Amino acid sequence: MRRMPLDQRFRKRMSVVTTPAAYASDPRKVELVLGQLDALPALAPVVTRILSLTQDARGSVRDLAQLVASDPSLTASVLSICARAHQGVRSEGLTAEKAVGLLGFDAIRQITLASKIMEAFSGAREPEREPGLERGDFWRHCLAVACAARRIAAALGGPVDPEEAFLYGLLHDIGKIAFDSALPKSYARVLRRAAEHQIDISDAERHVLGVDHAVAGRRLAERWGLAPALVDVIWLHHHPPEALPATIAAGGHVQIVLLADVLVREHGIGYSGNHRVPVSSRAIAAQMGLSEAARVGIVESLAEELEARAAWIGQEQTTSREVYLRALIRTGEELSAANAQLVERNDRLQRTAQYLSALDELNRTMSPSLAVREVCAIGAASIRNVLSVASVVLFAAEGESRWVELGFSDGRETARLDERPEGVPHDAADRENAVRLAEAGAWIAPAPGGFGWLLERVASDLGDGPFWLLPVVCRRRWVGGVLFSADGETVGRLSGEAAELAALSGAVGLAITHAQARVAARRLADDLADANRRLSDIQPDLIRARVLESIVAMAAGAAHELNNPLAVISGRAQVLQKLSADPELLDGLARISAQAQACSDIVTQLMEFARPEAPSPEEVDVGVAISDVVSELDSARLLERGAVRIEVEPGLRKAWFDRAALREIVRELLDNSIEATAPESRFLTVKAASDLTEESIVVHVVDNGRGMTPDVLGRAFDPFFSYRPAGRGRGLGLSRVQRRLHAGGGMIRIASEPGRGTRVEFRVPVRRT
Repeated sequence: MRRMPLDQRFRKRMSVVTTPAAYASDPRKVELVLGQLDALPALAPVVTRILSLTQDARGSVRDLAQLVASDPSLTASVLSICARAHQGVRSEGLTAEKAVGLLGFDAIRQITLASKIMEAFSGAREPEREPGLERGDFWRHCLAVACAARRIAAALGGPVDPEEAFLYGLLHDIGKIAFDSALPKSYARVLRRAAEHQIDISDAERHVLGVDHAVAGRRLAERWGLAPALVDVIWLHHHPPEALPATIAAGGHVQIVLLADVLVREHGIGYSGNHRVPVSSRAIAAQMGLSEAARVGIVESLAEELEARAAWIGQEQTTSREVYLRALIRTGEELSAANAQLVERNDRLQRTAQYLSALDELNRTMSPSLAVREVCAIGAASIRNVLSVASVVLFAAEGESRWVELGFSDGRETARLDERPEGVPHDAADRENAVRLAEAGAWIAPAPGGFGWLLERVASDLGDGPFWLLPVVCRRRWVGGVLFSADGETVGRLSGEAAELAALSGAVGLAITHAQARVAARRLADDLADANRRLSDIQPDLIRARVLESIVAMAAGAAHELNNPLAVISGRAQVLQKLSADPELLDGLARISAQAQACSDIVTQLMEFARPEAPSPEEVDVGVAISDVVSELDSARLLERGAVRIEVEPGLRKAWFDRAALREIVRELLDNSIEATAPESRFLTVKAASDLTEESIVVHVVDNGRGMTPDVLGRAFDPFFSYRPAGRGRGLGLSRVQRRLHAGGGMIRIASEPGRGTRVEFRVPVRRT
């Protein structure tokens, strides 16, 4: 899944989305929630009868009084409100009929609805449930909106009856108290979320419940059979005028209640659960054609009217001074909460700035020339600055390698390469668990036992413990880890910064991965360059080998074809020698036989060159083999005394090679040196020493002869090529030496310059144990 950039994630965490479109509701969940409202009690039957009678032009005061008197709780409310509204009336002689006459049909209709709706939601709260909607403050808000709506309707002088506006304002938020009654625990979470994030309660409702109180209020009003205009006000009272559907008949009612609600919320009267006012009452009033003076007058008269109508919500002793005092206290509380939230957000922004600064510093200090351990040191410094701990160590290792790159930071950056001890179990399982925990949001966890060997080495640099691990991850893959020491409070604070830690860990992991890739690329380039050099070196040998293969095939075929004719010639010459007594003829036959034998010897050499015997390796003392060959040459008087110096390394290991082949190789090389040097100035050197890196023995044969030109040197190993005068060599000596060495696992090189002699180096293997 593609992730958003770091700065966008930070902004998302530090802000709260408040638009309804931000919450995608599940229709099944919405219907389930709304279905809970059906469990609420229905309105008392008297409400329907009183509403019908007050809207009937033929209805009489006596009939209405009888309906009111039929409900004791309604009668008490009507008499109490009438006595408060008409202070000249003595309560002892007040009857339902007199109260109805004094208050009027509109007031009775309003009192009936308010009284019975409050009665429907007046069930006792469970003592153990979470605090929910504070009913007294909620109804005070509703009553304030009702009073403001009545005043606005009167000031506009339009088609909306002020008394109807009062009723609609009183019941506009009925969906909130319905939620609070039907779903008390869920609505407590709604109220808590709205307060914590200082957002509109509708957004909190959609987030928690999937549906807001406007929709719930409409559902309940329709179930109770309230007037269609009232249903529309309950549903749409948060919509500004330009957002109202054109088909809504009660558009004027909706706008009046909207303005009244905003006015009351601006002045903090009662509690609506909302913590933000999206638009100002000044703008809405101007849009509706209400003058600024009228708007201000409505605000100034609200407290007095609330005091006069306090009995409507069961708070007969509420005064205008108390209304203002409550509003001031609530406003102060909201300002204090907002200030605390601002302080918290400021702290988060400062921490965010630290992470961004660490990322910026990391990017600025990275360079393609840095080694992996140097990148680890820079990454350790960035992470230490964010964690705010004394020191950290960042470690990284490629795959199952026993070598670990370490970067330290304690205010200074250092780096080194360390080696995992032999026998320590690998930490693959701990790595995998750390990555899984990080993906789940737990970026910091106690350092697992798999890294115990490393902790033992770096604990003195980190502190007293406890020790923690922060994985360094790139593309959900372990790259390394950060070890540090911190107390529980520090770790607890860091646990709330998972997104920021993930971003920093990913950036450091990416830097280390790039450094490892650069090292691997350089290593590959070196290997390719070395392979190219080796290929260039062996290319002539490959060409020579292909040519040699062709020559070997030709020599084998020629030797096979020549053997039979030579055998016939030699045999017939010998027969004729036995039959003839002529001395001159016998001398000729003897020459024929000798030349046939010479040809046969050449054929034998060709066959040996083409199909040499398989080597029989054994332990051979190279120094002894050299001395034996030199002694043979000396005995045959082919070397002057003192013309050869033999240098054999003391304690030289024995070669693993064919004994006869080794003597033949040394003899052939010395023969070539003797041929290339003048007797009066001849000086040869034969050295033998070990090469421990290649597990071989190196032999050098050096002469001070005439040397070879570059073109001759280039053909030195070609079969049938000879630098000797015609008739004095067949050109198979060095070719046969090379084949013998290659067959036994050895190799040979020649270096020579005209007039400066020749140096031959050959190597034979030692036995591998």
